[in-house]
Amino acid sequence: MDATTLANPETLAAEVISTWRAGVRPDTAAVLAKHPELRQCPSVVLDLAYEEYCLRQEAGERLSLEAFCDRFPSCRQSLGKLLAVHALGDDD
Repeated sequence: MDATTLANPETLAAEVISTWRAGVRPDTAAVLAKHPELRQCPSVVLDLAYEEYCLRQEAGERLSLEAFCDRFPSCRQSLGKLLAVHALGDDD
């Protein structure tokens, strides 16, 4: 990743998500540990967490919504609402 990528959190998140979709195991906590500056962008944290949840669910993991959201206290409420809406779409 070049300096431009590191300066743009959305670009970095998109690159991370792309690697996850290519088969790398999604792990938002690891990304945030490696790039703590992303914590300053709640929408990026939310995007990463949502994508991790979706990819893990698609891979057949059974995830507890509550436990997953608890991993991200800064966006817990927003993530919970987003995943609840996602679950409604899965029911149809």
